Amino acid sequence: MNYADYQTYIIKSVWRVGDQDLTENLPQLMLEAEARINRDINDITLEASVTASLDSDLTTPLPNVFKQMRAVKYSDDDTGQDIELPPVNATAVPNTYFGWVIANVSSVKTLLVYLTRPAASNPQVTYTYYAQVTPYADDPATPFAEVQADFYKAAVLVQVYGFLKDDEAEARYMSMYTKLLESMTDDHYRRLNATDQVRAAGLGGAHW
Repeated sequence: MNYADYQTYIIKSVWRVGDQDLTENLPQLMLEAEARINRDINDITLEASVTASLDSDLTTPLPNVFKQMRAVKYSDDDTGQDIELPPVNATAVPNTYFGWVIANVSSVKTLLVYLTRPAASNPQVTYTYYAQVTPYADDPATPFAEVQADFYKAAVLVQVYGFLKDDEAEARYMSMYTKLLESMTDDHYRRLNATDQVRAAGLGGAHW
């Protein structure tokens, strides 16, 4: 279902076909729902991995949807080893520290790697990160509304019924949204191994 079809689906769901006011405001209401989701899901559900080559400064730009780093592995072609890197302080000095840091380079969020020895001939990293929800308006190939259909719809309807000043329906869908969020969170932590559970608890939702 594309972005326009989803808006039609929501309008029909709330029995407001022909409501010009809701039709005009629905794109903003969906953005507000997505902002709520991005605040609430924190480090769950949207996990992705990327293998990227590093430039001569041992940096690589991060995806636009990047939210929080989970793990970084450095691939050394010269030794055939994959080495997990720790996070280091943003003031780290090259050739002195061993690890990674996130920084803004020319207004682009970038992964910087620090090594205590010369880099491999073809330095690469594989990093796992938590992503933000891509706005449905950007028409992603697999919108979050398809991946977590009930959860996304509940978030949108919370905003819609708030806009329509239907307090009872807004509260009903907020309750549904909260229960689905709790279920997703519980499922996420059940799937983490012990090491990842400690890391997730230590992060406490902070963004690197």
